[in-house]
Amino acid sequence: WYNFLLPSYKSRLSQFQCTFLDIPANEKLVDDFICALHRDILLQGRIYLAVNYVAFYSNILGYETVVTLAYRDIVAMRKATTIRLFPNAIEVYTRDGSKYFFTSFVSRDRAYKVMKRLWLNATGDADEHRLPWQDICKLIKESYTISNDVNLSELEDADLEERDLLKVSGGRIWIIILADRRNWFTGKDNSKAT
Repeated sequence: WYNFLLPSYKSRLSQFQCTFLDIPANEKLVDDFICALHRDILLQGRIYLAVNYVAFYSNILGYETVVTLAYRDIVAMRKATTIRLFPNAIEVYTRDGSKYFFTSFVSRDRAYKVMKRLWLNATGDADEHRLPWQDICKLIKESYTISNDVNLSELEDADLEERDLLKVSGGRIWIIILADRRNWFTGKDNSKAT
């Protein structure tokens, strides 16, 4: 049950791939944030920032909202405020004239920084905006690890070590006591002598 508090990269990637079936299966997730999409009402959900896509998912009382935007379809993005007072929103404008207002970010500046870097990477013609794979891995590492000695060479297979890739939540590092999951799921107790 610890994965609910601190999900690993592998679990977030799996959730991302199962939710957004229109995004290629080999797309790498870079970061995700809890936020809300402003439509007629605020739709609380999660925004996923992948190498080539921005995706949002919300499920409010069974009413699902799925938004998938390719970075190549985005023409502008900017930091915004909610009610001209709270600096916790990001506006995204697309080629077809649509505007998406994502708000209620806890860490809006970090989300904007990652989103803008990935957008420039995907749409930039100049090499100065191109992110080498090592820099993308560094962004993933910043998002989903607590230690600096994590080897992301396995990222191509998205089979990263769960113990190394725990999401840091709100800048707090959680201490986790690992238990034998088989015993927890089966209800067996190995502490008793048989």
